Amino acid sequence: MKPIVQPSSSFFAPAARRAGSRLLLALSVLALPQVAAAASDPMPGAYVAAPVGTRVLSFLLLEREVDGPYVKGVRLGTGKMVGRAAALGLTLYDRIGDMTAAWSVLQPYIEAHRTEGRFPMGYGEPIAGPADLRLGLTVWPVNDPDGGQWLGVGVTVMPPSGQYDGKRLLNPGDDRWKAVLALGWVRRLAADWSVELVPEVTFYETNDNYYGGRRMEQQTAYGVTGYLRWKFAAGWESQVGVQENRGGGQTVNGRQLNNAPENQRVFLGLSHALARNVSVGLRYSSDTRLQGDLRNVSEWSARMSVAF
Repeated sequence: MKPIVQPSSSFFAPAARRAGSRLLLALSVLALPQVAAAASDPMPGAYVAAPVGTRVLSFLLLEREVDGPYVKGVRLGTGKMVGRAAALGLTLYDRIGDMTAAWSVLQPYIEAHRTEGRFPMGYGEPIAGPADLRLGLTVWPVNDPDGGQWLGVGVTVMPPSGQYDGKRLLNPGDDRWKAVLALGWVRRLAADWSVELVPEVTFYETNDNYYGGRRMEQQTAYGVTGYLRWKFAAGWESQVGVQENRGGGQTVNGRQLNNAPENQRVFLGLSHALARNVSVGLRYSSDTRLQGDLRNVSEWSARMSVAF
């Protein structure tokens, strides 16, 4: 049997994280799975709770260019891929006991194809289809808008609902359960400045139908994302962020693949409130350091959220 090198999950899935995700800030939050990233890929403001009774409908478009794969920091092949995604999400804010809570559901659709160069066996094949559904719940033990501090505890579950073909190396879905546990802390530093820190842990089920019936196992992955946000004008906000990821290496039929991402990613963002209940945002990200998996060369995402 030939040795295999593959990404940490589906084309867009790390987050953590992550694969993972919560649409938790009214007017501005949407997340998609990532390559070599925290599975939930928290957006700025994701852990600022909206008032109970708020509902948020979110739309997102994303385009990402990746190269690789990388093993121990060494790039294999000369190929590049471009992936595009669209997602629709809904978040409902309620109460659980005395705490504000948010229930969320997100459905992404993914398309990706090779644009240049060569990839190792199995990479670069076009993919298109629905990715795994994301179901989230976050509760806020601390929800203090007047004091400018929030602390949320979130869980995101991703069932194997996406399109999957066990004969292919890359797929929109993962054909396994994934779960993300996250803690989000937000602190207002001044009237127009705030800081956020989101550590998270991702757990993966074994996939017994991986690439021709192989058994693929993945280690627990750890990520932490931080943002600094600045409201520089009425209705306008800029964000700068950084993310570190560790763990998440895989084995196939008991063979270590040495593909844990061990990466750092930077973010630049801009958001604008079009109306009291409507906001739009644009975010750029890129990996500045990577040991394994596919490298995010550049990513642009645009989102729109409507609260009602």
